[in-house]
Amino acid sequence: MKKLNLIIADYDEEYLNSLYLYISSEYKAAFEINCFSNEELLLDGLKEIRNKDNLVLVIDERMYDKSIENMGISTIILLVDYDINENDIKFIHKYRDIEFFKDKVIRAYSENNPENTTKLQSNNAETTIIPIYSPVGGSGKSTIAAAISVALSQQGKEVFYLNLEDIQSTDLYFNGENNKNLSDVIFEVKDRAENFASKLVSSINVDKNTNVSYLNPTESIFDIEDMTEEDAKWLVEGICSVKKYNYIVIDMSSKYNSLYNMILKSDLTRNIICPIINDNTSLIKLEKYVSNIGYRDGRTIEKYYFLYNINNEKYQLEALDSEYNVNFNTIIPENDQLRKLSGQDVINSDFIRYYMDKIIQELEL
Repeated sequence: MKKLNLIIADYDEEYLNSLYLYISSEYKAAFEINCFSNEELLLDGLKEIRNKDNLVLVIDERMYDKSIENMGISTIILLVDYDINENDIKFIHKYRDIEFFKDKVIRAYSENNPENTTKLQSNNAETTIIPIYSPVGGSGKSTIAAAISVALSQQGKEVFYLNLEDIQSTDLYFNGENNKNLSDVIFEVKDRAENFASKLVSSINVDKNTNVSYLNPTESIFDIEDMTEEDAKWLVEGICSVKKYNYIVIDMSSKYNSLYNMILKSDLTRNIICPIINDNTSLIKLEKYVSNIGYRDGRTIEKYYFLYNINNEKYQLEALDSEYNVNFNTIIPENDQLRKLSGQDVINSDFIRYYMDKIIQELEL
């Protein structure tokens, strides 16, 4: 991953020292950092930097000198101590938390330097898509998608959680500082923007607790419905082009359409995780679905990894296995304590984590 040359200038030496120690320790893979508390030394230092392509200057607005404008620095952020529009990349409040500070610096650089964005983000990762799909609503699909994203991240993988449901529950599981959302990205997808990767990166949120990357939910429930198969292809390929993520976990609605068809049949999709709940309606829907797998796009049942709650009669499972070769890889039992939890408490519970680790191990992710 290409490092940013980060220069921070402020009169407050104690403030600079704390920033320097934290960033150089926690984010040394992302930044090469230098600090200045003196204007003359700052100007001399800037003049000595020949290649300013990856330079970001974060400077107290009282220290800012107009001569800096002519130095070819593409990204300059002013440090202020009063209320500002948090989405304005030209300013940052000096006492915001360090995670927000880091994200703001990267977002500002990405928007000002779209041609270098993929180089900045890239760790040359090969990306695997993991769709979480079920023909049955209320099967725990979104919980499993979020939980397996967290479990993979906790194993040191770079994970992008992409929710493509019409009505999304992303903010139930993840929290970040970026206010941009999937609707903003879909607009750029529809426009086939040349610098799509940089616009995508500037919209990405990162959950501060789990390090899972994601996009805030759409503003309208119709935004996903309006996407075409080609739109979905453009979006997923855009995420892959960043070359940062080992896995894209895609949370999908229960309805089946051409948009999902593209994802499920993609060469990057190695396995499809399919949760089913324990009632007759669910089994009937599953039977109809698996009987049509491969009819249009050549997918095989072996690509599916089925999850099942334990309460149904065993003969129903055996009937599906004998007729359609459906193998229920993991059975997740009911848990009374889990029913009392929601959102982040569910996906971070030891009970769910155990089964997510089991899935990861069995799929060799």
